[in-house]
Amino acid sequence: MPLSERAWQLIPKARIISCAHWPYQPTAIAIWQQADDLNRYLSDTDLDTIVNLELDLLVYSQQARKLRDNANSIVDNARQTVLSQFYTILQPGGDLYPPYRAEACWRDFWNFLQNKRDSMDAKAKLLELIAGRNRGLLATESDRVQILAAIEQLEDHNPHPHPLEVKQLLGGNWRLLFTSSRGLLGLDRLPFFQLGQIYQYLDLNKAKLYNIAEIIGVPWLEGAVIVSATFEPTSERRVMVKFERSILGLQRLLNYHSPQEFIEAIESGKKFPPLDFSVNNRQQTGWLDITYLDEDLRIGRGSEGSVFILAREKT
Repeated sequence: MPLSERAWQLIPKARIISCAHWPYQPTAIAIWQQADDLNRYLSDTDLDTIVNLELDLLVYSQQARKLRDNANSIVDNARQTVLSQFYTILQPGGDLYPPYRAEACWRDFWNFLQNKRDSMDAKAKLLELIAGRNRGLLATESDRVQILAAIEQLEDHNPHPHPLEVKQLLGGNWRLLFTSSRGLLGLDRLPFFQLGQIYQYLDLNKAKLYNIAEIIGVPWLEGAVIVSATFEPTSERRVMVKFERSILGLQRLLNYHSPQEFIEAIESGKKFPPLDFSVNNRQQTGWLDITYLDEDLRIGRGSEGSVFILAREKT
């Protein structure tokens, strides 16, 4: 059974939520409540007292002792299961980094799983809302309001609040799923052309990024717009971006086949005439906040108020 389904079953049983309607003596209920308030196991004395007050709970008390005595191994097994699926939580920027946070988190293990469940629910809701919206081209005003609200909800569950420290997750090629940027969506208004896939490639080691928009046209007239930039971190999640170079042309004349191959050609020093020019205007700068990052989804907010939702492109 997938971890998420198992977690859904266990979380409601993990803590004593309310004893108000339990058909037991107040003294027994008080023992449960005190243990729960102190976030500790029931002691042997607690269990003996409860059984003396409520003989029908003898079998349950025996089960409670066994569960308590095996709690460490149960949590250890659960820990290994979670870490095998969410290995990045131990890395810089993760929920269990630095190490001293780990034990505190495991002491409240079910709350940890609940947070994961809430995050998965928020992510699924957002992906459902943007499905069929063609990167935002087909989104109505009502759609945009709902999508922005869902983005804020998912941002509250960001597993990596220091995304620039998680280079192995942040770097690489990302494909745009949705944006509110009028500049990007405006490329779809070109006569006889329509907007194809849009990619953003991040090279953390060189502090460079490449925005690549594929333009769909009649056969042999497919185009591409490529913009390269450098960036500099200014906070734990913000980078200042300076655009340096723009390339426009037909894909066949540019010898464009894929984002990765074309970026390698750019970095080799190759020129792509006639529309390959430097961007020297000081106004061609801005900032980008990375407000959500996980293994396959990234959300960013730009200096002009636009939002960007991107999925990691599988290699």
